[in-house]
Amino acid sequence: MDQLTLGKLNALTGQADRVMDGLSDYSKPVSSAPESVAPADTPTKVASNPKHSGNRAANSTAGGSANTAASAVASSAVSTGLNTGPNTGLNTGTNAGTNAGETTTATKSIVPIPVEVRPPPLKPFQLIEKIFNSIWGPIETTGIVFVVLIFVLLEHEALRDRFIRLIGKHDLRETTIAVNDAGERLSRFFLSQFGVNIAVGLLIWLGLSVIGLSQALLWGAMAAILRFIPYVGVWIAAVCATLLAAAIAPGWSLALMTISLFFVVELVISQLIEPHLYGHTTGLSPLSVVIAAIFWSWLWGPVGLMLSTPLTLCMVVAGRYISSLNFLEVLLGEIPALTMPENFYQRALAGDAQEIIANARRFLKRKSFSAYCDTVLGPALHLAKMDFTDRAITKVEQVKVSNAIVSVIQELGENRKWWKHYSRNSLLEGISLGLQLRSQRERMIGQWQGPINAPAGSILLSIGLSNTDVLAAEILVRVLRAQHIDARHFSIEEFELPPPPDSTPDIISMVCFVSTDPIKGHQHLESAATKLRSQLPHVKIVAVLLANPFDETEGVLEQVAGADQIVRSYQETLQTCLEVMPVSSTVSELDA
Repeated sequence: MDQLTLGKLNALTGQADRVMDGLSDYSKPVSSAPESVAPADTPTKVASNPKHSGNRAANSTAGGSANTAASAVASSAVSTGLNTGPNTGLNTGTNAGTNAGETTTATKSIVPIPVEVRPPPLKPFQLIEKIFNSIWGPIETTGIVFVVLIFVLLEHEALRDRFIRLIGKHDLRETTIAVNDAGERLSRFFLSQFGVNIAVGLLIWLGLSVIGLSQALLWGAMAAILRFIPYVGVWIAAVCATLLAAAIAPGWSLALMTISLFFVVELVISQLIEPHLYGHTTGLSPLSVVIAAIFWSWLWGPVGLMLSTPLTLCMVVAGRYISSLNFLEVLLGEIPALTMPENFYQRALAGDAQEIIANARRFLKRKSFSAYCDTVLGPALHLAKMDFTDRAITKVEQVKVSNAIVSVIQELGENRKWWKHYSRNSLLEGISLGLQLRSQRERMIGQWQGPINAPAGSILLSIGLSNTDVLAAEILVRVLRAQHIDARHFSIEEFELPPPPDSTPDIISMVCFVSTDPIKGHQHLESAATKLRSQLPHVKIVAVLLANPFDETEGVLEQVAGADQIVRSYQETLQTCLEVMPVSSTVSELDA
């Protein structure tokens, strides 16, 4: 046997040895650590020590069957190598080595079976303990609240006296009023809430009875009780009733009708009835109710959600009577932060005449135009006058305020028809707003603001002394003409001019001198009234004193020389004129 044949034989013997090692590893348990196996790509090292290879093959025998298989493989390999020659023996040895390496690699790549550890099922007592631990928190909080409530009710008189001594020892009257106010508001709130919830329960009961859901009375009572929990209580009842409807009915129609009934009832009650009802009974704004619910539920959970409105109501009452907490009433209360005159002037500064007109129309649905002038328009003009005098606003803001005032007066003081087109008149700088409004009205109804040959005693003249007085006099004319009184706006200087042709002095029945600053303009007012008395001794002279309501230092003028009567508002002036002046049909025809 030459050297090449011996080399081939040694290589085949090494391959058989590695097969035996693989069979031995495969026969061991999976959990045991695998023995180190020589890589299949090192046949040279194995072949270099045939003696060692033979001993390793003998020692690694795992059983009789393994030895038999290895001997057969080795004998077959040797025979094949000897018979086929050097080249064939080399290829066969190489293929055998490759196959043996692949077998060993496949054996090594077996993935361990994953193991999942599952806890044993809970016993009955363990299940009860788990459920109890999950609900113990809310039960504990509820119990604490109710225990505290019981003791508060038992000692409410002592707590009331301590509270009064704590915050109002030096002003028992004011503190008593505050405590009584809070109690009355809370009582009205709880009564209103109880009535609303009972109504919701009745509607749900009747509705579910009509659509055919069983246990309708139970679901109505559940909705009424759970509705004391704001926002979420009624939907708990709705979900339970809907689940029952879906379970007992073959289709989805009953379930959809059930949830729709809850949705419609809750939408109407919560969006249409409750805001107006609770707003009047508690004095809370709708936004403050929502914010209070979020805050108190975050702080105390479900109990805080139930008590959110009463607690916020007490805070608003405290803000009303405690000056340091006044911001609470401003932020949470229903009372507007700005008065109507302040809102008028603020929107005029912003140039938003449309919002002013919209607010005025809502006001006029309840009251007259003369009341609007006394309550809103007149005080707002005083605010503007103070800023004009102090030069606290810019030229641009002055133009915005002037345009807004003119737009409001034109829109509210004129009987405008929707089918007519009215041109927008531009304001002229340096000319009084009253004179510009008067000129615009004269372009519509004539130079003398009406016929000259009017019946005797049918005309009233409104006269303003200063620029602000001229605007107030024009407003008075529009107030009176809205009641079909033939009022016309003139200035005191026009009496020096020749009278209109074909006119007689007896057509004038009353003259109103309008003053927005009666204390400073006292002398001028008396001088004008005395002068007019000498010219028209038969007319009734009325002094209309529209004082500044924001100036507390301003005194009250009790008497005006030359005037027959003193009035202090547009409404009072209108009432006086209605008693003296006749109603003219000509005015309504001209203004139409």
